[in-house]
Amino acid sequence: MQSHGQDPSVTVMDNLIQSAGQPDSRPFRERARMIGAVYTISYTEAIVAVYDYDREQAGGLPKSTFLMAAKPEGDESFVLLRIQKEARLPSAAANDQTRQETIEDSGNQGHWSDRLPDWVRDKMSLHGLECSVLGTFVAESNGRYRYAEDIDNYYAVNQLMVWKPDAVSLDVIVNHQHRTNDIPVARKAAKIGRTRFAAAEPSNATKADFRINPTDIMKRRTAYFGMSRSGKSNGLKIVAENIYRIRDDNPAHRVGQIIFDLSGEYAQDNYQDGKGLHRVHETLG
Repeated sequence: MQSHGQDPSVTVMDNLIQSAGQPDSRPFRERARMIGAVYTISYTEAIVAVYDYDREQAGGLPKSTFLMAAKPEGDESFVLLRIQKEARLPSAAANDQTRQETIEDSGNQGHWSDRLPDWVRDKMSLHGLECSVLGTFVAESNGRYRYAEDIDNYYAVNQLMVWKPDAVSLDVIVNHQHRTNDIPVARKAAKIGRTRFAAAEPSNATKADFRINPTDIMKRRTAYFGMSRSGKSNGLKIVAENIYRIRDDNPAHRVGQIIFDLSGEYAQDNYQDGKGLHRVHETLG
């Protein structure tokens, strides 16, 4: 099987850009890692065909990872996908039969995959991922993106390839401001965490800072969900503090907040940092 990896010179260029502190302005097709092709797609779901080699080169594909689908050439628009679970391709039954026969023949004497011819191993390494279709990032003429919660069309015979987002693309996806409030209050977006798609992901996994503009949740009911000890409480405190600090830049806007704190963990001082929301006024000095 031929390698679908990127040119090694791309890695060198990445290092040069990073060391120079300059934003990477290359098209996403040159930055992101191509991992496969769209096998089938509809208005709500897509099946992506991926080889093991490309999965490995991409550093893994955890569940819930975002993917970008687009034609090999064109503008910067892309369909946003999210991995839900594995999908069985039509060849899965034949692969299962070959796998079982090879394991039986191996008799636990060495790994069974070593007995496979290279062409069979490559053929068996192709598998499917079932993804949800979240929407479309439409490239505008001004270099910005407009997000649409759907796709405008699809074809049974498509030309869509799939990329795993790089850090720049991931930042665009998770921090895109969509349908923001028309509140005339200026406040810089605050970092409340970093992306993580799997607890077992390696330390060199692609990450992006996640930022939220306080005005995006004003006049809206907001709930926090997530695993225990994953930063929900800290994220809420950061957002509450930034909404409170709006009065620092805009004295006429003193925004009130109602926080339902059933267990009393936000009002009291946290034993880890010695701070609580009742001390939020101290952030203004």
